[in-house]
Amino acid sequence: MLSIRFCFLKLVVFFWLGGFLVTQRMLDMFRCPTDPPEYNYLYLLPGGIFVGGYAAALNCGYNIEQMMYLGSGLCCVGALAGLSTQGTARLGNALGMIGVAGDLAATLGGLKPSPELLLQMSGAAALGGTIGLTIAKCIQITDLPQLVAAFHSLVGLPAVLTCVAEYMIEYPHFATDPAANLTKIVVYLGTYIGRVTFSGSLVAYGKLQGETFHSELSIC
Repeated sequence: MLSIRFCFLKLVVFFWLGGFLVTQRMLDMFRCPTDPPEYNYLYLLPGGIFVGGYAAALNCGYNIEQMMYLGSGLCCVGALAGLSTQGTARLGNALGMIGVAGDLAATLGGLKPSPELLLQMSGAAALGGTIGLTIAKCIQITDLPQLVAAFHSLVGLPAVLTCVAEYMIEYPHFATDPAANLTKIVVYLGTYIGRVTFSGSLVAYGKLQGETFHSELSIC
Protein backbone atom coordinates (compact mmCIF):
# COMPACT_ATOMS: atom_id res chain seq x y z
CA MET A 1 0.00 0.00 0.00
CA LEU A 2 2.79 2.41 0.88
CA SER A 3 4.58 1.64 -2.38
CA ILE A 4 1.40 2.55 -4.27
CA ARG A 5 1.18 5.84 -2.39
CA PHE A 6 4.83 6.65 -3.04
CA CYS A 7 4.49 5.82 -6.72
CA PHE A 8 1.34 7.92 -6.93
CA LEU A 9 2.96 10.90 -5.19
CA LYS A 10 6.09 10.66 -7.29
CA LEU A 11 4.12 10.55 -10.53
CA VAL A 12 1.88 13.43 -9.47
CA VAL A 13 4.80 15.71 -8.64
CA PHE A 14 6.63 14.56 -11.78
CA PHE A 15 3.63 15.50 -13.95
CA TRP A 16 2.80 18.64 -11.97
CA LEU A 17 6.18 20.36 -12.03
CA GLY A 18 7.18 19.21 -15.48
CA GLY A 19 3.77 19.84 -17.01
CA PHE A 20 3.43 23.39 -15.73
CA LEU A 21 6.98 24.23 -16.77
CA VAL A 22 6.30 22.91 -20.28
CA THR A 23 3.13 25.01 -20.42
CA GLN A 24 5.14 28.08 -19.41
CA ARG A 25 7.71 27.38 -22.12
CA MET A 26 4.99 27.03 -24.73
CA LEU A 27 3.46 30.34 -23.64
CA ASP A 28 6.87 32.02 -23.83
CA MET A 29 7.06 31.06 -27.51
CA PHE A 30 4.34 33.66 -28.20
CA ARG A 31 5.90 36.51 -26.23
CA CYS A 32 6.82 39.64 -28.14
CA PRO A 33 9.67 41.99 -27.23
CA THR A 34 7.13 44.77 -26.76
CA ASP A 35 5.04 42.85 -24.22
CA PRO A 36 4.95 44.41 -20.74
CA PRO A 37 7.07 42.76 -18.02
CA GLU A 38 5.52 40.00 -15.96
CA TYR A 39 5.74 39.47 -12.23
CA ASN A 40 4.71 35.85 -11.98
CA TYR A 41 6.34 35.46 -8.59
CA LEU A 42 3.51 37.53 -7.13
CA TYR A 43 1.25 34.54 -7.62
CA LEU A 44 3.13 33.02 -4.69
CA LEU A 45 1.22 35.40 -2.42
CA PRO A 46 -2.30 33.97 -2.95
CA GLY A 47 -0.85 30.46 -3.17
CA GLY A 48 0.96 30.93 0.13
CA ILE A 49 -2.17 32.33 1.79
CA PHE A 50 -4.22 29.40 0.49
CA VAL A 51 -1.84 26.67 1.68
CA GLY A 52 -0.65 28.58 4.76
CA GLY A 53 -4.22 29.25 5.87
CA TYR A 54 -4.95 25.55 5.70
CA ALA A 55 -1.81 24.76 7.70
CA ALA A 56 -2.84 27.28 10.36
CA ALA A 57 -6.35 25.81 10.55
CA LEU A 58 -4.93 22.31 10.82
CA ASN A 59 -2.61 23.43 13.61
CA CYS A 60 -5.64 24.81 15.50
CA GLY A 61 -7.46 21.50 15.24
CA TYR A 62 -9.86 22.32 12.40
CA ASN A 63 -10.44 19.68 9.74
CA ILE A 64 -11.20 21.61 6.57
CA GLU A 65 -9.88 19.14 4.00
CA GLN A 66 -13.17 19.15 2.09
CA MET A 67 -13.08 22.93 1.81
CA MET A 68 -9.49 22.70 0.54
CA TYR A 69 -10.51 20.10 -2.02
CA LEU A 70 -13.33 22.37 -3.15
CA GLY A 71 -11.05 25.39 -3.41
CA SER A 72 -8.39 23.39 -5.24
CA GLY A 73 -10.98 22.00 -7.62
CA LEU A 74 -12.25 25.49 -8.39
CA CYS A 75 -8.68 26.62 -9.06
CA CYS A 76 -8.18 23.73 -11.47
CA VAL A 77 -11.46 24.51 -13.24
CA GLY A 78 -10.35 28.14 -13.47
CA ALA A 79 -7.03 26.93 -14.87
CA LEU A 80 -8.76 25.04 -17.67
CA ALA A 81 -10.89 28.09 -18.45
CA GLY A 82 -7.83 30.36 -18.41
CA LEU A 83 -5.77 28.10 -20.65
CA SER A 84 -8.51 28.12 -23.28
CA THR A 85 -7.53 31.62 -24.48
CA GLN A 86 -4.14 33.19 -25.12
CA GLY A 87 -4.89 36.33 -23.11
CA THR A 88 -5.61 34.46 -19.86
CA ALA A 89 -3.37 31.41 -20.34
CA ARG A 90 -0.67 32.58 -17.93
CA LEU A 91 -3.23 33.23 -15.22
CA GLY A 92 -4.70 29.79 -15.89
CA ASN A 93 -1.30 28.18 -15.51
CA ALA A 94 -0.79 29.93 -12.16
CA LEU A 95 -4.26 28.90 -10.96
CA GLY A 96 -3.46 25.31 -11.86
CA MET A 97 -0.29 25.40 -9.78
CA ILE A 98 -2.15 26.84 -6.79
CA GLY A 99 -4.92 24.24 -7.12
CA VAL A 100 -2.57 21.27 -7.27
CA ALA A 101 -0.48 22.63 -4.39
CA GLY A 102 -3.60 23.03 -2.24
CA ASP A 103 -4.79 19.55 -3.13
CA LEU A 104 -1.47 17.98 -2.18
CA ALA A 105 -1.43 19.93 1.09
CA ALA A 106 -4.96 18.79 1.96
CA THR A 107 -4.08 15.18 1.11
CA LEU A 108 -1.04 15.25 3.40
CA GLY A 109 -3.08 16.96 6.12
CA GLY A 110 -5.81 14.36 5.87
CA LEU A 111 -3.35 11.44 5.96
CA LYS A 112 -1.41 12.86 8.92
CA PRO A 113 1.67 10.73 8.13
CA SER A 114 4.24 9.86 10.74
CA PRO A 115 7.61 11.68 10.55
CA GLU A 116 9.24 8.59 9.04
CA LEU A 117 6.53 8.23 6.41
CA LEU A 118 6.57 11.96 5.69
CA LEU A 119 10.32 11.78 5.10
CA GLN A 120 9.87 8.95 2.63
CA MET A 121 7.04 10.75 0.85
CA SER A 122 9.14 13.92 0.66
CA GLY A 123 11.95 11.94 -0.90
CA ALA A 124 9.59 10.46 -3.48
CA ALA A 125 8.19 13.92 -4.24
CA ALA A 126 11.68 15.40 -4.58
CA LEU A 127 12.71 12.61 -6.95
CA GLY A 128 9.59 13.01 -9.08
CA GLY A 129 9.91 16.79 -9.16
CA THR A 130 13.57 16.63 -10.14
CA ILE A 131 12.82 14.24 -13.00
CA GLY A 132 9.93 16.37 -14.24
CA LEU A 133 11.84 19.64 -14.09
CA THR A 134 14.92 18.15 -15.74
CA ILE A 135 12.96 16.74 -18.65
CA ALA A 136 10.90 19.91 -19.07
CA LYS A 137 14.01 22.13 -19.14
CA CYS A 138 16.06 19.96 -21.49
CA ILE A 139 13.37 19.09 -24.03
CA GLN A 140 13.57 20.74 -27.45
CA ILE A 141 10.75 23.03 -28.57
CA THR A 142 9.95 20.75 -31.51
CA ASP A 143 9.46 17.83 -29.13
CA LEU A 144 6.93 19.56 -26.85
CA PRO A 145 3.85 17.82 -28.37
CA GLN A 146 5.38 14.41 -27.65
CA LEU A 147 6.27 15.47 -24.13
CA VAL A 148 2.75 16.73 -23.47
CA ALA A 149 1.39 13.35 -24.58
CA ALA A 150 3.89 11.52 -22.35
CA PHE A 151 3.06 13.69 -19.34
CA HIS A 152 -0.65 13.26 -19.99
CA SER A 153 -0.24 9.51 -19.66
CA LEU A 154 0.78 10.18 -16.06
CA VAL A 155 -2.72 11.48 -15.44
CA GLY A 156 -4.15 8.05 -16.19
CA LEU A 157 -1.63 5.91 -14.32
CA PRO A 158 -2.09 7.59 -10.90
CA ALA A 159 -5.86 7.32 -11.41
CA VAL A 160 -5.52 3.57 -11.88
CA LEU A 161 -3.22 3.22 -8.87
CA THR A 162 -5.59 5.30 -6.74
CA CYS A 163 -8.56 3.12 -7.70
CA VAL A 164 -6.60 -0.05 -6.96
CA ALA A 165 -5.63 1.31 -3.54
CA GLU A 166 -9.25 2.35 -2.86
CA TYR A 167 -10.46 -1.14 -3.75
CA MET A 168 -7.89 -2.73 -1.43
CA ILE A 169 -8.98 -0.45 1.41
CA GLU A 170 -12.74 -0.86 0.93
CA TYR A 171 -12.81 -4.57 0.03
CA PRO A 172 -13.27 -5.84 3.62
CA HIS A 173 -16.35 -3.59 4.01
CA PHE A 174 -18.16 -4.53 0.81
CA ALA A 175 -20.35 -7.12 2.52
CA THR A 176 -21.76 -4.65 5.07
CA ASP A 177 -21.44 -1.25 3.40
CA PRO A 178 -24.72 -0.12 1.79
CA ALA A 179 -22.76 2.05 -0.63
CA ALA A 180 -20.54 -0.83 -1.76
CA ASN A 181 -22.06 -1.02 -5.23
CA LEU A 182 -21.47 2.69 -5.79
CA THR A 183 -17.86 2.30 -4.67
CA LYS A 184 -17.38 -0.60 -7.08
CA ILE A 185 -18.81 1.42 -9.96
CA VAL A 186 -16.57 4.40 -9.20
CA VAL A 187 -13.50 2.18 -8.91
CA TYR A 188 -14.33 0.38 -12.15
CA LEU A 189 -14.91 3.61 -14.08
CA GLY A 190 -11.79 5.23 -12.64
CA THR A 191 -9.67 2.21 -13.52
CA TYR A 192 -11.10 1.93 -17.03
CA ILE A 193 -10.83 5.64 -17.87
CA GLY A 194 -7.36 5.85 -16.34
CA ARG A 195 -6.21 2.82 -18.32
CA VAL A 196 -7.52 4.25 -21.58
CA THR A 197 -5.95 7.64 -20.82
CA PHE A 198 -2.61 6.05 -19.97
CA SER A 199 -2.40 3.72 -22.95
CA GLY A 200 -3.93 6.23 -25.39
CA SER A 201 -1.45 8.92 -24.40
CA LEU A 202 1.44 6.51 -24.86
CA VAL A 203 0.17 5.62 -28.32
CA ALA A 204 -0.14 9.34 -29.13
CA TYR A 205 3.42 9.87 -27.94
CA GLY A 206 4.64 7.01 -30.09
CA LYS A 207 2.86 8.28 -33.18
CA LEU A 208 4.22 11.81 -32.71
CA GLN A 209 7.68 10.35 -32.19
CA GLY A 210 7.29 8.05 -35.20
CA GLU A 211 7.88 4.89 -33.14
CA THR A 212 4.56 3.10 -32.86
CA PHE A 213 2.05 0.90 -34.59
CA HIS A 214 0.68 1.90 -38.01
CA SER A 215 -2.34 -0.38 -37.80
CA GLU A 216 -5.31 -0.35 -35.45
CA LEU A 217 -4.55 -1.18 -31.82
CA SER A 218 -7.19 -2.71 -29.56
CA ILE A 219 -6.89 -2.16 -25.79
CA CYS A 220 -10.17 -3.83 -24.79
